[in-house]
Amino acid sequence: MDRLTTTLNPAPALAAFEAAEILAHGSEGVIACDKAQRVHYLNPVAERALGRPREALLNRPLLEIFPGLKSHLASLPGMQPGDQALELEQQDAVSGRSFHHSLHPTSDGGLVMLFRDVTEPRGMADALSRSEEKYRDLFNAIDEGFCVIEVLVDENGVGIDYRFLEVNPSFERQTGLIDAVGKCMREMVPTHEEHWFSIYAHVAATGESTRFENRAQGLNRWYDVYAFRVGKPEDRHVAILFNDISQRKAAEEERQEADKRKDEFLAILAHELRNPLAPLRNGLEILKLAGSTGDGELLNRACTMMERQVSHMVSLVDDLLDANRISRGLITISRKRVDLADIVRHSVESAEHAIRQQEHELTVQLPSREVYVDADAVRLTQALTNLLVNAAKYTEPGGRIALAVKRDDATVSIAITDNGAGIPPHMLNRIFDLFAQVEVAPHQPSRGLGIGLTIVKQLVEMHGGTVQAHSEGVGKGSRFTVTLPLSPERRAPGEGTMDQAPRARGHRRVLVADDNRDAAESLATMFELLGHQVAIAYDGEQAVAEAERLQPEVLLLDLGMPRLDGLGAARRIREFPWAMTAVLIATTGWGQEQDRLASRTAGFDHHLVKPVAMSDLEKIIAEMPPADAA
Repeated sequence: MDRLTTTLNPAPALAAFEAAEILAHGSEGVIACDKAQRVHYLNPVAERALGRPREALLNRPLLEIFPGLKSHLASLPGMQPGDQALELEQQDAVSGRSFHHSLHPTSDGGLVMLFRDVTEPRGMADALSRSEEKYRDLFNAIDEGFCVIEVLVDENGVGIDYRFLEVNPSFERQTGLIDAVGKCMREMVPTHEEHWFSIYAHVAATGESTRFENRAQGLNRWYDVYAFRVGKPEDRHVAILFNDISQRKAAEEERQEADKRKDEFLAILAHELRNPLAPLRNGLEILKLAGSTGDGELLNRACTMMERQVSHMVSLVDDLLDANRISRGLITISRKRVDLADIVRHSVESAEHAIRQQEHELTVQLPSREVYVDADAVRLTQALTNLLVNAAKYTEPGGRIALAVKRDDATVSIAITDNGAGIPPHMLNRIFDLFAQVEVAPHQPSRGLGIGLTIVKQLVEMHGGTVQAHSEGVGKGSRFTVTLPLSPERRAPGEGTMDQAPRARGHRRVLVADDNRDAAESLATMFELLGHQVAIAYDGEQAVAEAERLQPEVLLLDLGMPRLDGLGAARRIREFPWAMTAVLIATTGWGQEQDRLASRTAGFDHHLVKPVAMSDLEKIIAEMPPADAA
């Protein structure tokens, strides 16, 4: 600072001293150069900023210190003192730091340069830029929808709309709204619910973040939403992170509906099972009373009634088992070419009681020529029977039911029409669902378990066919149409007939083994009444001993007996030489395919599910070789 202190005048000297103090303690580096642009002054701030001692910088050309200033220094001669300073940023080649320069020409042709280190602020700006870039990448990459909105309120602060300020790419996929930025929600979805506006207005006003699930009816979607305020309160900006959860909500609603149907089904099942129990108990009392009086007619009526009620209970249980087995793919069908007229005839016979009980009029219309289909005769009969019984149930007494068969070149249709209760429009698509039922008035009796039509649909589809329901509405009757492919070949003589099972002929030695004494003794009594010689066992070990003693021709073994189960008993009995020709019949409550496989492996010839029909047993015995040929 020698040039500033060489004067002998005290006042200028004092001013120069004050200037030197200011420059020494300022925040900017100061370098003064002569007209040759050599450094003849620099303050301590400049020394620290450049990281070099004063001696290494004085009398050095400015371009050696800041080589990047060359092009800018060339323009200085044209500048005059008082002109606007030349502002620029350059990087120091030695330190690698960045500086902001302000160049001022002086009256003697030199210059004064003020500069400050901007490395850290620039680094902060770069870091901020990088952070913003990362945020933008994240903002664009997340699967969740994201947007920033400006909440619009009325004079009372009530939310009335909101404007989209920013959205991410997932926003469109999650909402279906296109080009939303700058637009208001009411403009895009006029029916958007008021609760959305009030929720976001509350977040904007209070700053309280919120997490909620809600339906957007106008978008036909459900959302899981997290909303929080951003920026200044007066801006009323809210950021929203959200997910479309419509599929999950739909699944929840389906589960709730299924649970509701299940609960209704269980209540109906309990009712349906109790109904036949009352007449069965009354029938037992009648049998006891009539037995003491010898009233044969009364005994016959009681037996007929009890048989009817037991058949109803068996039908309920069979439907339950069939629905479960079919839904799990455990039922297979054995298809062969059969005359559809035989199927219709047996279906009408099976449903005859239900139709006659309600005094309905039934008409059957068949084509003039034979119609053949590839079908499991028993299962297809079951499907058509269910439809006829369903028509009888949902038609008031004295109604009309019609069954009509029509064929075309490739298919045949069986339409079952009634003039009964009809089907509400909203139920037409659900009528074949498990446990689905057409609602009846509270005072009306239950009309079934809601599984019969499910079984119909599944059995028909297993035959490659379809079933459809049609109704004009409540009280206007119903029509169910089954469509099946025609059999492509003509039937061989005698093929596909549905003859009745032959009656059992000849007396047989029979062993009945069951740990349920009532079941064993009642079954044994029926065999005795048919003239067979019968022995009874109540566990597996006793069954083996009785079999060895009696050497029976027919053995009915319960699979769940104590001491030795039916499978083990069958294996031991098959070891006896005489048992090679005996017929072993498994009687059990278990009817899954794995149960049937286990009984076949153990040596059983037949697997019958309880309650066992006597007609099935008679058929098995009738198909045995004559007793004298055994």
